[in-house]
Amino acid sequence: MQTKPTLVFVPGAWHLPQCFDLVRPIFEAHGFPTEAVANPSIGAEPPTKTGADDAANLRTVLSRLIEDEGKSVVLIARSYGGTVASNASEGLGSVQRAKQGKNGGISLLIYLAAFVLPEGQSLVDGLGGKPSPWMRSNGDYTYSSNEENVFYADMEPEQQQKAISQLSHTSINAFLTPIAHEPFKHMRTGYLFCEQDQALQMPLQETFCSLLETGSKEASLPAPVRASLPSSHSPFFSMPERTVESIEGMIGEI
Repeated sequence: MQTKPTLVFVPGAWHLPQCFDLVRPIFEAHGFPTEAVANPSIGAEPPTKTGADDAANLRTVLSRLIEDEGKSVVLIARSYGGTVASNASEGLGSVQRAKQGKNGGISLLIYLAAFVLPEGQSLVDGLGGKPSPWMRSNGDYTYSSNEENVFYADMEPEQQQKAISQLSHTSINAFLTPIAHEPFKHMRTGYLFCEQDQALQMPLQETFCSLLETGSKEASLPAPVRASLPSSHSPFFSMPERTVESIEGMIGEI
């Protein structure tokens, strides 16, 4: 029987790996091994970590799974995590590795309401050159605000407060780190839209997905896999079963 890929989750800014704790057991019950990777820029003291530190940390995990263990990986990146996944995945696509006679690799990179940016751009560039109004900075510390509406609008108040209590600051330099790699020109990608998202609204998500479509076409790769959820920015909290169903459906298309 064919072994299912390992799912590697990358959280967005301010969020810790436990934000995926509702979906991971469901995936594992379905036979998918899972890992969730912390971003060092989140909660760092002093707040000097950059997006490069986050990418290097993720790269260590991916290298262990792929280069050391020869595993197939589906990389699932949420929000800011899209920039981390892009920079960490260079040379690790399963198609690239197969051409080199190597086993394993990233068979699908899913951007979950996540930033997809061209080489040289940072997250702030992707927002039009300035942070969103709900992003508050104090020196090198960056905090979120209005999370009930921006991140968790489709959750009950008690759920919202629990999720908010788990947030931490993010180093400002994480948002200023440029993209150094465009994985959508080298591996299969997909975009999971969050239709009611107030952090990354649908027009911006469509812009990001169009970059996947253009890049894959230029590289003669299959078109990106698309799926959509009627959720706010955090469907792994508000609708974990449907999130699992959507991601498994995307995996089934490759």
